[in-house]
Order: sequence, then C-alpha cells, then structure tokens
Amino acid sequence: MTVEEILKAAQGLSFEERRKLIQGLFQQLPPSTQLSGSVVSVGDLEAGTQTIREMVSRSLERTAAQLD
Repeated sequence: MTVEEILKAAQGLSFEERRKLIQGLFQQLPPSTQLSGSVVSVGDLEAGTQTIREMVSRSLERTAAQLD
C-alpha cells in the first residue's frame, strides 16, 4: 500500500477509528526526546520539520506494510 492509498482509506474511517490509527502511528515514532531542544535557529526549524515529515512517512509505510 502506498501512502496515498492509506490516506484515501483513512478518510473513510469513523472518528474513533481515525483516532486509534493516529495513536498507533504515534506509538511507532521514536521517543520525542531526540528532537526536544534541538531547534536553536529558524534554519533548524526547517530541518526539524523535514525530519518529522520523514519519520511520519516511514511510520505510514510500516503501517501500510502491516495492513497488507
């Protein structure tokens, strides 16, 4: 399953099902202590944002693989 397919499937879920999905995705993320206190300038914010996007994408891919 691709990320787009997961997103389309998630749109059809009830609020409670989406809440559980989001909780499951957050549980797969590494502890937030890795990122806390790491932004010291605006440039770091962009790098941090990209890191978070990559982590969420990997988490979605793992979830998609488990759903297949």
